[in-house]
Amino acid sequence: MRRPLAIALLALCAAGCGSGGHEAATTATVAPKPLPSFATARAKTLAAGTARFRETAAIDVGGNELKAYDRGTVALDGSRAHIYKLSAGTSIPGEVIVVGDVVYSNENVQAAMSSPDVKPWTKLDRRALTAGERASRPDELAHILAPVYLAYGARAVRLDRRVSDGALYWARVDPVLALKRMPPAARAVVATAIHGDYPSKQFNVKFWIDAQDRIRPWLLVNVLDEIHKLIGEGHDIRGYFHWTLTDNFEWTEGWRLRFGLVELDPATQARTVRPSGRLYAEIARSNLLSQELRDAYGARPALSKS
Repeated sequence: MRRPLAIALLALCAAGCGSGGHEAATTATVAPKPLPSFATARAKTLAAGTARFRETAAIDVGGNELKAYDRGTVALDGSRAHIYKLSAGTSIPGEVIVVGDVVYSNENVQAAMSSPDVKPWTKLDRRALTAGERASRPDELAHILAPVYLAYGARAVRLDRRVSDGALYWARVDPVLALKRMPPAARAVVATAIHGDYPSKQFNVKFWIDAQDRIRPWLLVNVLDEIHKLIGEGHDIRGYFHWTLTDNFEWTEGWRLRFGLVELDPATQARTVRPSGRLYAEIARSNLLSQELRDAYGARPALSKS
């Protein structure tokens, strides 16, 4: 099904708070692409709503290092998760599915295969736990979500190196500062896990920051879909203004914030259309928000790595 989108699509060039720059010089040194911003990565990750993750935990037991591995997907509001776990000393991964307050667990795979008395799946309704039990035993989501919010406590951030899909940053994380700065709703979920999983004093953390254009296409399609619904309800909407056409210079942030549908290299003035820009052009040319686009961009993009 193809849906007509009877609104004007306009992209604003950078103006007011910055400048789009000057014409390119005839000879110029080609500068590397701008690094993804650590300052804005936290907000972008949380705005995405969901994440794929990989996590490795190293445990020192009597001088011997044991490692456990988790991977899966998670909703950052704590409502859903699907986790595969390879615990230390086991060779078969278990599985955990979280739906709201209910946790379905298949972590005892090896034991269940060895004994018919061991249930392969268990169900825990956290609403049945006492307040003390909930506070003393953070759930699977708390352990997975805690690393996402460590960035709230980042100090002394420095670039480690560029990588093919972004950049790696080192930071000194203050857990007390992280808990103080994070939203109260998140603090209620991850506080016990942060206290239990990490040192009480400052510690070093390496963050991977994504450089791919993953948020804008999803945002464009879903915002325009909502506008279309509002028009159908009779609201007087005359147009849609997208900020912004090209990356621009912000007086307080410099070139670090990359708003543009078109990537701008400040050194050479070279412009490269991002995937979101091509998507915007497709919608504008057809004046349609097709069902195919709505299906393709209906799910929030996953950003996180660990």
